[in-house]
Amino acid sequence: MTNKDILDNCWAIFIDIEGFSKIYRSSKPFQAMRLLQNLMKYLYLIGNKVYPDAPERLSVYHLCDSFLIVSDPIEENLERPVSIAIALMQALLLEDGIISAGISSGQFGDFRSYYPEEIRADINEYGIAKIGDGLMTIFQVMGEALINSVKLLEKKPKDKGPCLSKLPENPELLSSGMNGYP
Repeated sequence: MTNKDILDNCWAIFIDIEGFSKIYRSSKPFQAMRLLQNLMKYLYLIGNKVYPDAPERLSVYHLCDSFLIVSDPIEENLERPVSIAIALMQALLLEDGIISAGISSGQFGDFRSYYPEEIRADINEYGIAKIGDGLMTIFQVMGEALINSVKLLEKKPKDKGPCLSKLPENPELLSSGMNGYP
């Protein structure tokens, strides 16, 4: 593994569509998929229209009814990820959807070099390895930034509604007007 494969310190936003499985199972799969489609569209537009170039570029990973947004190496403050999360929450509310977001920081990267040799020899550029007539799809990235942001959402209040959580350390990374933001 090389240094270019791992970012030592970046921020991550884990975005989760609240109640997705309940909506899907209640004979409304198209409504659930519409929420997913719109969230995906907004992420795509933010990445292409608002932050298309380095060093502000974003990497976005789709995980079932959730998305992980990762920055390049960490910035001086967390105003940008908080702003992105709030914008996405507001946009989905207009679509009758609710999302929660966990913002964290830490190391993040491509850990393929840790996979078994058999997998590394067979995996293609899209993270897919053949297993007989089937396929194994590998999520190639991980790290503290992902783990921490997901764990934040596990600790959120069980009340319904949007929730924005961030790790309590380094409150100085938010402007003075946002230090009290949850």
